[in-house]
Order: sequence, then C-alpha cells, then structure tokens
Amino acid sequence: MKPARFVACKWAASVLAASVLLSGFAGQAAEAKKEQVKLPVASRSGLDSSKLAELDRIMLKVMKNNDIYAGQLAVAKNGKLVYSKAFGFSDKEHKVDTSCDTLFRIASSSKPITAVAIMTLVQQGKLRVEDKALDILNDFKPAIGEPFDPKLQTITVRQLLEHTSGLSNEQGDPQFEYLRLAAQKYSLPQPASPQAIVRYRLTKPLDRDPATKYEYSNFGYNMLGRIIEKVSGEDYETYVKKSVLTPAGASAMALGHTRLVEMFPLEVFYDDRGIGNKGWSVYAAEPEQVASSYGSSFSQEAMDAHGGWLATAEDLTKFIAAADGSNTACKLLRPETISLMLAPPEVAPVKQNRKKSGSYYAKGWNFVPKTGQWAHSGALTFGTASCVCHLADGVQVAAVCNHLPENYGKFFEGMQPRIIDAVE
Repeated sequence: MKPARFVACKWAASVLAASVLLSGFAGQAAEAKKEQVKLPVASRSGLDSSKLAELDRIMLKVMKNNDIYAGQLAVAKNGKLVYSKAFGFSDKEHKVDTSCDTLFRIASSSKPITAVAIMTLVQQGKLRVEDKALDILNDFKPAIGEPFDPKLQTITVRQLLEHTSGLSNEQGDPQFEYLRLAAQKYSLPQPASPQAIVRYRLTKPLDRDPATKYEYSNFGYNMLGRIIEKVSGEDYETYVKKSVLTPAGASAMALGHTRLVEMFPLEVFYDDRGIGNKGWSVYAAEPEQVASSYGSSFSQEAMDAHGGWLATAEDLTKFIAAADGSNTACKLLRPETISLMLAPPEVAPVKQNRKKSGSYYAKGWNFVPKTGQWAHSGALTFGTASCVCHLADGVQVAAVCNHLPENYGKFFEGMQPRIIDAVE
C-alpha cells in the first residue's frame, strides 16, 4: 500500500472520470466490515419523483457496506435543489447526527473551484490561459545565486490547469514532502505555507518539458492559487468567496484547518478508523502523535487551492449550477468562457477506456464530450471522499463522506453511475 500522504494525488488523478459518483461504493461490499448500526437520516428537501427515492436506499447501502458513518448527497435541477439528505453520525462516538449543514473536507474536488476562479479572471480580461505563470509570479523566482531551471519560465496557466506543466510527483508530492523543508529553508514555522512551498519548489529542476505529458499535480494548483492572489490583489480565500462562492449562494464554504482543536463547530469528525497509523504532527510543537486526518500526513492549510475547501453537498450543487449556467440568478461564466474551460488539453486530449471514450481532463474538470458531463472527485487519507458532477440536462450532483476505505483503489474503481441513472 502506498504511503498515506499519496492518496490525494494518486487516486484522485486516476479516477476523475465524469461518470464517477458516490453510488458505486457497494462494489466493495464483500470486503468491507459490516457493523449493524442504524444510521439516522436528515432531509432538507422533498423528493420530486419516486425515481429519486431510490437515492436513499443507494446511499444507506453504500455507507453500511463500507463502514462509513457520515455522508451527504444533494441533487439540483437547473440550479433548484430537488434532493438533499444527510446520513449517519457526524460524531459517532457522541452520537451527534449529521445534518444538511454539516461541513466536510472535499479534498481535490476543490480544484474545479480554483479553475472557475481562474476563468473569472480570464473573463474579466485580467489573465489569459496562455500567459506564462512565472511572468505573473515573478516575485516567487529564486534569489540570485539559487538554482533555477529556465524551463520553469515556459509553464503557462493553461498547462497548470490541465496538468501538463512538466511538474510531477516522481520525487514525492511537493505539497506533502516540502512542509518541513520549505519552512526550514525560509526560517518559517512548520508546516510551510502554500506560498513557501511554491518558492521552494521553484529552486528544483522541472521533471520534464512542459506540454509533453499529462501528470496530475497538486502543486500546479497551488501555483494557480498564487496566480489568483497576484492578479486579483486579494488572498485566495477572499477572492474565491467574493467572486465565485458567495454569488453562487454557497455561503457556508470555507478553507479548513488541520488540527482537531481548530475544526469548525459544524464540521464532521474525519474517521480514519485506525487505518492510517498515528504519527508526529506536521506542526512541530504538537506534544502528542495524531491521526493522519489531523496532521500526521498533511497540512490542510497548505492545500488551499488544490484541496483545502470545506463544503456541504448542497453548497457544492450551488457552485456547479452557477458554474455551468443552470442558475439563472447567477451565471459565473459566459458560454464562451465555459467552452474555453472545457476545451481539449494540448497534450493527449483523448483518454480511451472500455466504458466511455473521448473523456479528458480539461481545465479543472474531467469532461466527456459524448455525454456533456463534467466532474471531479477528491480523496484524502483516510477520512475524506467527495465528488461533484454536472450532467448535460441541467442536473447537478454532489456527495461527501467522512471515511475513505483502506482499499481505496477498488473503492474508486468500483464506482458505478447509479446515482446518475436515478436522476436522469
């Protein structure tokens, strides 16, 4: 099994197909431990059809088969919420029920949020996707006398969005590997900030020439967060809330924290279930070992633009509807901007597989031209799984839960589009 810290980067990359949704978790039923606990259910909205009622059965079965104790599922049609339910216990030990307002980490489902924020700047004429990233982030370049690979200077905003920048994880993911090293380099508190990680990574050579290969890069989206800050003149969270989330009506969303003592009042408990062994925290002053979800594997703060957001499933459907134009009250992007966002990448635009052909990673989304679906998923050791999906007929779907089973490969690969079938 791969080290825990690689879950977010490797498996999120391998399963971000537009048909991927939470409904297929049942495929691991034979392997999952089945603990017979009755899970409470909270509902915000009624069901518009008997077909949607199937979602209750799917979600409960999925959770029981995979030993998941907290989840949410929301479905909207043309920006109008038609189904929203919360399942299980946000804190199982204290029997605190999950509500529709419970916040969950969404891991790499944060990337579409960053991508849409970038596209709003493009739409405003403040940025072009062909702009060179380091022409914008010129103050992040290494100091005179430090090593600098000139190929880094050629990376474009487009390549960062499409994971074709030449950045890879061959030497480990910088977002996890450099939490200590970058802090030490610049005499900063540990763990390093996302800004310090960018500065430190730019002293290392590029892994390969840009525009030659698709390689999923959390670090690339960290750079995009810094581009948003430089172009907008505001910090990443402020700009994204003001220009993307608040207009969309996703007002509860926020960047999360790593340590248990800093969790939001309505935030779920992330249930590692003992899979990830406790270890010393990325926070140097932490006096005791902690679980992987609370600091032994990653810094939530350092993940801001590639995996840092907290959300409810409802707010995620609001974000999708505002991004895809379904919400008549808030259309974040014009049709031509959406077309640019979903255009094929400059490297290997078509990924063939047995079930669907023609899917590719666009700018922040997996896109299937044949069906018109765009989606993203997220995973984080071992207490986070999420997915967001736009369907061609104006349906938005989002799901979140607080546990990622140990066998995360089969967990993702076994997903089937049954939720899509229930709402189409």
